[in-house]
Amino acid sequence: MKSLIACFAFTVLAATGSPALASPLALVYNGDGACPDDCAKSAALIAEKIGFRVRYINAETWDSSVFEDASLWIHPGGVASLAVDEFTSAQKQSIRNFIARGGGYVGFCAGAFFAADSFYSNGPSHRKFETLEILPVEAEVRPSKTQASMLYVEWGGVRRHLYFEGGAVFRSPIPAGVEVIGTYDDGGAATVRGLYGKGRVYITGPHPEAPQDWRTYFQLTDKDGLDEDLVKEMYSWAAGR
Repeated sequence: MKSLIACFAFTVLAATGSPALASPLALVYNGDGACPDDCAKSAALIAEKIGFRVRYINAETWDSSVFEDASLWIHPGGVASLAVDEFTSAQKQSIRNFIARGGGYVGFCAGAFFAADSFYSNGPSHRKFETLEILPVEAEVRPSKTQASMLYVEWGGVRRHLYFEGGAVFRSPIPAGVEVIGTYDDGGAATVRGLYGKGRVYITGPHPEAPQDWRTYFQLTDKDGLDEDLVKEMYSWAAGR
């Protein structure tokens, strides 16, 4: 388990001598269920590039007071069932309350399953997990012949080549009020967004936040380069910037 790391921006003084507004705070989950191969770090680095302060948080280092200063919750890839079980019901409710009051949520892969209305285990028990239920979509694992691959997603009207590793497809029909941003080649919903109370939720099955070394490790060819611009748009929209 990684320890809690807080990155605080220094307050600078404007010419008038008054303190400048602090950068918005993004909470990045890095507990059980977040993949150990820098999933949280990869997501956090992109947030920092567009001006967010970052604080890593998990169920063991939980401090609900952090929501008072936060603008965005970022939930990275990993194993969704572990992440779901990591939080108590009260902690999950704290996340819901944060979003309902106007906070943003961005989930990649496991983070998408965590936000969905429901998802089930693939085992014989067919267990239904206690998700956040902050976006009324049903998520299921999109079948893949390999552990990791590059696949095409029509994202915002543009065909993009994205890293994929066991991510979600959102079942049709997609409810009213949920906007489909990205679709797989077979037409399945890959990326969706919508409102929860006063807050915004943006989730995706593929990994637009994936750094180059993930592609290198699996010897994957990316035909159009890294996809940080998509992540920046996700963060900005969810945070209402």
